[in-house]
Amino acid sequence: MRQRPGSDQNRGHRGAEMNIAVLDFERWDSGITSYALAAAEGLKNKGHKIIFVGLEGKPPADSAEKRGVKTAWFSSAASIFDLMKLISAEGIECLNPHDGRSHMLCAMAKILTKARPRLVRTYADARPVGKHGYLWNTTDAFIAAAEFIKDDFVNKGLPPGKINVVRQGMDMNFTDSAVPAKLAGKHNVSIVGRLDPVKGHETFIKAAAIVAMSFPDVFFYVIGGEKNVKINQLKAFAEKHAVGNIVFTGFADDAGSYMRASDIGVIASSGSEAVSRVAAEWMACGKPLVATTAGCLSELVEDGVSGLIVAPDDPAAMAVAIERLLKDDSARISMGRAAAERAEDMFDPVKFAESTEKILKGDL
Repeated sequence: MRQRPGSDQNRGHRGAEMNIAVLDFERWDSGITSYALAAAEGLKNKGHKIIFVGLEGKPPADSAEKRGVKTAWFSSAASIFDLMKLISAEGIECLNPHDGRSHMLCAMAKILTKARPRLVRTYADARPVGKHGYLWNTTDAFIAAAEFIKDDFVNKGLPPGKINVVRQGMDMNFTDSAVPAKLAGKHNVSIVGRLDPVKGHETFIKAAAIVAMSFPDVFFYVIGGEKNVKINQLKAFAEKHAVGNIVFTGFADDAGSYMRASDIGVIASSGSEAVSRVAAEWMACGKPLVATTAGCLSELVEDGVSGLIVAPDDPAAMAVAIERLLKDDSARISMGRAAAERAEDMFDPVKFAESTEKILKGDL
């Protein structure tokens, strides 16, 4: 086990501070990791002593260190003695695992150590919950990142009183300094996210082909880096469907600039979206969303109020929704304003930290 201290651990409100270990054994920088890092930072800013535990050479712990959070690296997900040593040395009162492997390790450590720290599992994963009686009985409480995750737990037998929904807090001012990009269309419709089959780019392009027949001056922007889909594949797909007014930017550090300049945001995902940071960002920009029902999207977007909801893999329905917003400037602007107001309340980082703190303490 390797450790490195973070910056001032007690810069926030002190109160009844706790020693908390936040664990994330993900092997890549995922939505799970984003949630875990936000929780660690929020709890640290409230005055708690946080140590973030991840695996050697993997992004989660490296990212925590860069953010000034005290960090420990384990050589493997089975490092039970390292975790027990950490609990003793740091006086850990609460274990907060964010993935399945670290959850199992924490459950074992809780039973084997004299300290018996409180165990709270956070679940910010769109994949179906696997029922596990031993883990569920050993765990004191659960945090779900969205209602659909909580429903999955409850439907599989977890008592409703043992799990609470806490939406990830986010900085809603992230685009304040972003200068709107100069886009080519009279109106511009954009999709932001990694190029991956689950993100539904082909559905977006098919919908664009339909919209372009009625709105030839609209441009479509695809903003995101290659993951499991190549830009050239999507370009060929767009050519096949005769979509000419389409721009592929690749990965963009200034995605917020494109979002601010767009008229409509689209999330075409067929799965994933346990937290949907991109939905929160579109909403914070004051843009109406056309989004599918994947993951938590229908919880975030109020259909007909702050955006429009369509079924996944349905380009015709998506095209109808986009055209509805293009035809009605007043509705488009009104929905964008409603989205911004909803985002400010729903993703408040202070509320996020306070709710997380209460559950970790056992007060909620």
